[in-house]
Formats: sequence, C-alpha cells, structure tokens
Amino acid sequence: MDSPNENILSMVPPAPLAIIRKKLSVWDDDKFNVLLAETLKMISLSLWCEETFLPCSADIDTMWHELILETRCYRELCEKIRKDKFLDHTGMTYSDYQKQVPAEALHASQLSILGSYAENFGDFKPESVDSWVFAREIMEKTGWNLETFNSFCRSLATKGLVQHEE
Repeated sequence: MDSPNENILSMVPPAPLAIIRKKLSVWDDDKFNVLLAETLKMISLSLWCEETFLPCSADIDTMWHELILETRCYRELCEKIRKDKFLDHTGMTYSDYQKQVPAEALHASQLSILGSYAENFGDFKPESVDSWVFAREIMEKTGWNLETFNSFCRSLATKGLVQHEE
C-alpha cells in the first residue's frame, strides 16, 4: 500500500517534476520529497478551506513558486484537487494577515486547518511539521512534543471542527 506522501507526490507528472527537481537540486531527495508533499497538502487545504491564509515555511513557498512556473501542470493540479478552483498566490505576509484578521477568527481558522490536515493526511511527521508556521508556533507556545500535538490535531478532526465544501 502506498503511503499518503507517495499518493500525493504522484499528482505531479514526471516531466514538470524533473524540471522542478533540477532547479531545486540543492535539496537532497528526502528533503525535496517532503517539501513537495507538504506543498501539495498546502495547496489542497487552501483550495478546500477557502478564505484561509496558510502560512508556510520559506522552503514551501519556494516549492510553490516552482510549481506555479509550470503553469499547465499547476492549473491541472488545482483542477485535480478541486474542480473549477485555482489557488492564486499572494505576496501578503503572515504578520500582515494577522493584523487584518480578528484573533478569534485567526485561531478558529488555524484549528480548522490542523483538524483538516489530520483528517486528510494523518499525523504531522518530524520532517514535515516545520513546514507549517502556525503548527510550529503552537508547539513552541504550549511546550507540546510532536505526539501530543498530533493527538490534539486528531481531536480537532473528530470534533467536527474541519471545514468542508458546502
């Protein structure tokens, strides 16, 4: 049986993947695959959890830029994830977004994203959690280890706090 990362990685066709891999050759294969998988998860969650800003690491942003440059592949990828939807890129920073959104709404959005991640992709892995800015922030503020954090995320998924298409 394929792992969730293998399944999601297969969403990018070999030709554009080879171009992106060559451009990002400074990353070893393991790091490249983790970042590609987390980028695809970010795109997926963004397409399904509309009106939500997902702050990700600079590495995820770099990978996303490379996917966007493969325009046809990126358009088809978005369509494959959610029909008739396309994820536009913005230059807005997370700190600017935090200033525009009431704290309660930001908190609720982040909890929903964490529950959605757990429901759709399983637990965060040690090599993937750093790709998600607010996940890392929550772990640092609470002092939670990864096991406790993942348990929390799973509880959000089971409590129905996950955003779904209407």
